[in-house]
Amino acid sequence: MSVSVPLDIDILLRAQRGALRIVPATPTKSHHHASYVALKRILANFGLEGAPELVLVDSTHALTEMIKAGPRQWIVYDLHLARIFERLGAVVDAEATLREIDADLTRIYVGRLLVHGRARPAFVVSICHLNGMMDDLIEVDPSHPAHKVRIRAQEVFVLAHELMHHVFAAHPALATTLTEMYFSLCEAEESDADKRVVPSAREMAESLAEDVNREWTRRHGGLDEADLNAGKQLLVERYLAQIADSRPHTSKTARANPVLSEEVVCDAGAAVLTAMLLGDQHPEKTLDALVAAFDANQKLRLIAHMDAHIVGADRTPQGLIDATTRGSQLRQFYRALFESGLTKTFFGFETTPASYEAMLEQIRTINERFYTTLFDQLITGTFYAQLEQFEDADAPLQKVAPESLVTCWSVASAFASSDL
Repeated sequence: MSVSVPLDIDILLRAQRGALRIVPATPTKSHHHASYVALKRILANFGLEGAPELVLVDSTHALTEMIKAGPRQWIVYDLHLARIFERLGAVVDAEATLREIDADLTRIYVGRLLVHGRARPAFVVSICHLNGMMDDLIEVDPSHPAHKVRIRAQEVFVLAHELMHHVFAAHPALATTLTEMYFSLCEAEESDADKRVVPSAREMAESLAEDVNREWTRRHGGLDEADLNAGKQLLVERYLAQIADSRPHTSKTARANPVLSEEVVCDAGAAVLTAMLLGDQHPEKTLDALVAAFDANQKLRLIAHMDAHIVGADRTPQGLIDATTRGSQLRQFYRALFESGLTKTFFGFETTPASYEAMLEQIRTINERFYTTLFDQLITGTFYAQLEQFEDADAPLQKVAPESLVTCWSVASAFASSDL
């Protein structure tokens, strides 16, 4: 007679992710367990008990997810994600040079290659490309008080997002109610959409082509103006053919996609939970928490874009447009939240014209800095283009990689980690 052996989360994670460090349940300098307990307490106040256990790990994977094995559930948070948040924030704050930006983006990219089992390309990118840029990495001061507050809020947002997925899984009736509330708010916010200026398909295509040209010249220097314009027109025609049938995004578009629908509702719920926990019913602290949550959402989308590129997911212009959906939806939810007066219900203070304008301005600033510094390079492909010579399996550079995948993984993970 066989005996059922309970599956240990350590064994399960090592099987899924390879080498990692399981962090003790009460690390001396970690806020994560205290924050998680506080988030669970908020949910318990609404009658939602039985949240999963929290497990902290440390690896190049930087993955946060909810895992279920039999009757047990865990939310696994990887501390390396906070390092990515820190580094991306430092790059934006420092108004970094293109080479400094490339250094940090490449370091993250090496880690994503490892996550997707691409140990040999990760090794080649590390040795032949990243190695020469290690001195260009932006310095990060994690001890700065304002910095610590921002990163903590971003980590709380990630934990709260996974707790929202737990709500969807364990309380489907409530999840349906939350979804209805969310999309009702968003539809009310866009009730004047017919009066808003909507770019035509040609305007969208020209904008995408202009972005490509801008990032190309930023990376390679100025080109002959006639050649640049000719290339732009070719891009416009190609993009037009691919997005001609596209329609302006509305919340109904997100609602029609079950997976995306749950994600955007969980984003909104996580932002509210983060602000309830860290805002202290104070308008400025609440706004700081909401802004940090939005910033974390942007950074998570950057990681997701790298993942999609590596696995060969949709790279069409429509796919690039869709990449903005979660950020757009969270911005729309914030507007709806303040316009509806629900700040009083959730956070204990009335919305004022000043608080509404402050929210719009801070979110706009975060969005603009994120795109101009980081994300435009990814969605135009100019960042990825420089790495093709290192990732091509038939390229001569592949010969520098050792036969052992273990060696490739060890070297690349050292470059991707914070301990090099």
